[in-house]
Amino acid sequence: MSFYRDQLESYLKTINVNCNTVFDIGGKQKPIKGRTASWNVKDYKIFDIPEYNLDTKNKHDSKCDMLFCLEVFEYLLVPTVAMENINDMLKNGGLAIVSFAFIYPLHNEVEFDSLRYTSTSIKRLAKHAKLEILNVKERKAKTGSLVKYYSEDGMKCAKGHGHDATGFIATFRKPH
Repeated sequence: MSFYRDQLESYLKTINVNCNTVFDIGGKQKPIKGRTASWNVKDYKIFDIPEYNLDTKNKHDSKCDMLFCLEVFEYLLVPTVAMENINDMLKNGGLAIVSFAFIYPLHNEVEFDSLRYTSTSIKRLAKHAKLEILNVKERKAKTGSLVKYYSEDGMKCAKGHGHDATGFIATFRKPH
C-alpha cells in the first residue's frame, strides 16, 4: 500500500461512526465499513460511480447522518455540482468526509482521472455548496522532496503555506 493510502487509512481509524444512516459514495471497491475506529450504523448504503453519478444533479429520496466520499473527486468533471449533491444528501447537522487529491500521478481508470485540488479549492467548493468545514487534514509527502523539487525548478511557492501536501481529507457539516 502507498504512503498516500496509509495516511487515509490511519485517519479513518480515528473516526467513530455512530449514527442511523451512512452513505458511501464510490465505496464499491473499498467500502468504508470496517475501516473506521468503530461502527454502529443501522442503515448503510453504497452509491457507486457511474451508478450514482455525483457530478450531475441527482435528487436522492433519503438523507443520511454521515457520508463518505473517498478517492472519488479526481474522477469528477463538475465538482461544484458534486458538493451540492453531498449537501442535498445530508440531514441538517450531518457530516461528510471527503478526500481530495492534489499531487498524485495519473492513475486508473486513466480515461476518467481528471482533477486535482488545492486547500483553497476545497474552501471554495464548501462555500459554494453551503457546507461548513470542520477540518481539513493534509496528506503529506513522505520524503519532503516536493519543496526541493519546486525550488530546483524555480517555482515560486506562496509564503506562509506548506508545500509538501499531496492531498487532503476534509470533514464538512451541513448547517442546521
